[in-house]
Amino acid sequence: DDTSAMPGTIYTYAVKAAGATGIADSALSATNPGHRALSPPTGVSASNGTSLAAVNLAWNAPLGATGYRIFRGTGASAPSQIGSATGLSFTDTSATPGTIYAYSIRATGASGIADSAPSATVNGYRALSAPTGLSASDTDPTRVLVSWSAAPGAATYSVLRGLSASTLAEIGSTRSEEHTSELQSPCNLVCRLLLEKK
Repeated sequence: DDTSAMPGTIYTYAVKAAGATGIADSALSATNPGHRALSPPTGVSASNGTSLAAVNLAWNAPLGATGYRIFRGTGASAPSQIGSATGLSFTDTSATPGTIYAYSIRATGASGIADSAPSATVNGYRALSAPTGLSASDTDPTRVLVSWSAAPGAATYSVLRGLSASTLAEIGSTRSEEHTSELQSPCNLVCRLLLEKK
């Protein structure tokens, strides 16, 4: 076993026979190439909601790697390649906000070198953006109609109320599916006023 071989480097091997003392070595055998397989990247990490724009990935380099293939999957789908890198990081801007993805990395080598096995899988997700277009009605004496534009990837919304921004407290929640089937359509929640003296 040639344990001193550098991973990802193709070597040429040959063998010759040696005899007892006084016997000349044989001619060289035919040559044959061989290489030590690449190890998977280690220390893979993925950001969890720290960025509105992307999921940020990073990993450590195995010996002999010249590049990397990035794979992404969800619980319902097998991993597929979403990009490649020559460095030790990747920014996944195609991730849908609010969806948890499973990421793995394969190391690549020079021509003729097979990719490594996949790295350990890590989960990551892109942060949800705040709903926009918020409005609250002021014409109905019995209720306040609160409406907003949906945030891509949101599954539910919490509605908060206060006498100021510093005193906001949750008064209800709603699922986006109850009000719209399109991400960019407005979602509505009727918040009934508490008819009590302050």
